Amino acid sequence: RADAVRIGNCRAWKPDLSVMGLPTDDAEMRRFIAAVQGRAADVELTRNRTSGLLVICRQEGGRPGQIWRIDRHLNVLDEEYFHFSWPETMRVIDERDAMHERGWTCFRISGTVGDRTVSGTGRLPFVYASAQEHSPWLRIEASDGRTFVDTPRGAEIRDRDGRVVERFEGGRFFKGLPRPWMGLHCIDTVRRDAAECRLRFETAARNDGNAVNVTVYTDDMTLVYTVDMETDVIETIELFAGAPAESNRIGRLDFTYLQALPEASDAQATFDAPAQPRSTTAAAQGTGLLWLTDLITER
Repeated sequence: RADAVRIGNCRAWKPDLSVMGLPTDDAEMRRFIAAVQGRAADVELTRNRTSGLLVICRQEGGRPGQIWRIDRHLNVLDEEYFHFSWPETMRVIDERDAMHERGWTCFRISGTVGDRTVSGTGRLPFVYASAQEHSPWLRIEASDGRTFVDTPRGAEIRDRDGRVVERFEGGRFFKGLPRPWMGLHCIDTVRRDAAECRLRFETAARNDGNAVNVTVYTDDMTLVYTVDMETDVIETIELFAGAPAESNRIGRLDFTYLQALPEASDAQATFDAPAQPRSTTAAAQGTGLLWLTDLITER
């Protein structure tokens, strides 16, 4: 209607579910994704060295290496470009669910990996602006006594006595998990994390039409991520020893996202942000989304 502005979630994944490429991808990353998908990107990106802005170049089909046309675009990536400017008297109808309207939410993790029970909590900002006040964090506890903590400042693994046994850069345990505040859809975040580790992956839509399975293959394990395409989050992560068959299942993690936040007294106990790990210049090298294997094998 002309007398109202309606706000909804904008889902901009590619219709064929191919991976979203970024202008910052190096040649090796582009080649790997193209090899996995069986086709190269139909548009190459180059840089306008005089202005520093990105341009789109199109090559003429019969003359490889010859740029046929260059389209230059103004830089519309600044935050101000996305700010709305409708009149204050305009009626606004927000059609998003509660957690997306809020801009962030808390979530729970439960399941088993190997012979260990796993539980956890975390906070997930949906947009960059929310990440400033409600920064992402993650805390996972395994039944063997270890705790995995991740904050923007740093990540660490603690033993049952609370002693830090290993430190990492912040974001280590968010690899393979949704990071919407970074501007990518969940399916692209998972697949690009896999590509960074040079792990082959497959993407398949579920029969229900609202979920997609991203299957990531390692040398001795298969990870299956079920992504809710409407809410743009991970529902489950399943781990298999070998092929993804029920007889090979060695773990499953279920994710629950809160539409309504608990009362302050309850949230303090359940969703209290972990203490920020001390920054260190000697952080261990991360293993990308394969950090899940740390839940199986104690170092």
